[in-house]
Parts: sequence; structure tokens; C-alpha cells
Amino acid sequence: DHPDDELEIRTDSHYVIKGLCEWSVRWLKNNFEGVQNAQLFREILELGMARSADTWVRYVPAHKGEKGNERADELARLGSLMNPIDLTNVE
Repeated sequence: DHPDDELEIRTDSHYVIKGLCEWSVRWLKNNFEGVQNAQLFREILELGMARSADTWVRYVPAHKGEKGNERADELARLGSLMNPIDLTNVE
């Protein structure tokens, strides 16, 4: 919502970090062929490129008491119990 504010993405996923910071150029050239969660990466990269401020990706260790990470794990667990929803037209 605030493309002029710096953004920090925190994740315990090395795959996400490497995907966003190292592999994304190659993925874009190959049209994300064979990439797990390709649509999510496309959307994150598209949003990131539209921003005027810096976006940082930071590793946080899993299950080490990091409040936001623990909450994200809980939300992911709860989400896995829900029926799938179509997010293709969500704005």
C-alpha cells in the first residue's frame, strides 16, 4: 500500500530467499518453468518491481520464538485446514 516506504520481508524459508534474491532473473527468462509456487513468486516480484523504495528479504530462524514467524506458522497451519479459495482475482 505504501510503495515509497521500505519493506522488509521476513521468512524462515531459504527457498523463498534464494528464489527472490538469486534465482528470480533466471526464472523470469524461463517463464518460471518448473518453479514451485510460480504464481506466488510472479506476484511478489511484480509487486516488488512496482515499488520505488527498497525491499529487503531477511532470514529468521524457524521455531526460535520470533513472534511474527511463530504467528505466520500458526496462520499457515490454520489455513491448511481450510477449503481452498481462488485468489486469482483478489486485489
